[in-house]
Amino acid sequence: MKLILNKILLLIIIFYCISSPIIGQWFELNSGSQENFHSVFFIDESKGWIAGNNIVLITSDGGNNWQQIQLIGSNNSVHFLNDNEGWICNSEGKIFKTTDGGYNWILKHSEPEKEITSVTFYNGNLGIASGYNRTILVTSDGGEYWERVLTESYDHLLKSYIYSADLMFVMGGNGLVYRSTDSGANWDSLNVGMPNALYGISFISPLTGFVFGCCGAYFKTTDGGDTWQNHDYITPGDIIYSSSFVDEYTGWAVGELGWLLKTTDGGDTWFENGPPKNEEYRSIIFVNEDVGFVVGSNGTILKTINGGGSSTSISGDEEVKPNVFWLSQNYPNPFNPSTVIRFEISNVEATRRVVFTTLKVYDVLGNEVATLVDEEKPAGNYEMDFDASKLSSGIYFYQLVAGSFTKTKKMVLLK
Repeated sequence: MKLILNKILLLIIIFYCISSPIIGQWFELNSGSQENFHSVFFIDESKGWIAGNNIVLITSDGGNNWQQIQLIGSNNSVHFLNDNEGWICNSEGKIFKTTDGGYNWILKHSEPEKEITSVTFYNGNLGIASGYNRTILVTSDGGEYWERVLTESYDHLLKSYIYSADLMFVMGGNGLVYRSTDSGANWDSLNVGMPNALYGISFISPLTGFVFGCCGAYFKTTDGGDTWQNHDYITPGDIIYSSSFVDEYTGWAVGELGWLLKTTDGGDTWFENGPPKNEEYRSIIFVNEDVGFVVGSNGTILKTINGGGSSTSISGDEEVKPNVFWLSQNYPNPFNPSTVIRFEISNVEATRRVVFTTLKVYDVLGNEVATLVDEEKPAGNYEMDFDASKLSSGIYFYQLVAGSFTKTKKMVLLK
């Protein structure tokens, strides 16, 4: 009997040793593509799709194998209703539909010169899409006809979301949130109270929901969006692009520079939940409390089968600064004509009391267009206003150099 017990104990130890790497947190999947991925959608643990630059990926075995389908354009968002019927939109203003699981795509709508950022459906008939120039499109016949429900403006809408036929949201730049309670016929204009661009949203009931965005901003509502509690920034100035909640307590959020965060108390406290990876995570989805997927830049695909495993706690009320120097994402972004850039200087470099610091703005060709800081700075937090009224619309880059620290971020001027 003792020999049998020893053998059983030995088998348990061997099983634990073999299994412990799997019990980790997230592991990488290989699709064979190095394209930038923007959106991921799974209908169960096995069947899923990824939208990226000029490509759609399809898996039927939980990501072990992927089929690559060419779909030209920067494909921003993918959403499926079942194994066969799905939708994709892209930066060229096009909305596509598939009825064979993603192997063939039919163009159903086009908005010339207006990027379509997100598309989602409630059922086979009712769907909405969001886009640049305050675009909200609504269809009630399965995408055969799309109605524009708001007049144009310079505001860009970045995410559409349907909780039910009676509760829909679209959000975007300058902290804008639009809500419909009548299947998209009419939209109320809400505001979270801060001019951050908003990208991610999750609702776990008709009353309780979360939005995320530029600079790590995070807001929660418990009254269906009438008011929003500001939880300040949960990343060090980096954008949070996407979120996924499985119940009122447990959810995840992902963003720039490999931020993968988890909460188990309804957003009061957040944990670092992902592997250290200097990639941009753009989309996350959980099909249940255990199985989830993340996609991002350079062909990144992550999967977990245990809810992300263990985590490192961070305070939801503090900004997390993994580096001693820090450069925020400008806000608002996109902007017109002015924006704010924040940064932090530390004096830890060889105990120096000051460090020579520059903060400069460049155009896409690398030409310097503005110098905001060019002097020695003591340790502290700084906030700089950048007035671009004399510049033309376009993409610009701003770079902070403080001693040996260098950080560059992108911003968009829209006039």
